Amino acid sequence: MPRYMLQFSYTPQAWAALAKNPANRRQLVEGMMKKLGGRLVDLYYHFGDFDGTAIVEAPDDTTAV
Repeated sequence: MPRYMLQFSYTPQAWAALAKNPANRRQLVEGMMKKLGGRLVDLYYHFGDFDGTAIVEAPDDTTAV
């Protein structure tokens, strides 16, 4: 199955919502990818232009994004 690197950024509103209602993001993304027929390989948070990067396996481009 192809692997994809997905970079993401949170809005200030999203950061506020995350702080107000913390959850294990990895588990949430794993569940979402499983429902789509894919798999979360790894999840990174970092500084810079993007807030994080997810490495996923997905059956096709449409599923990955």
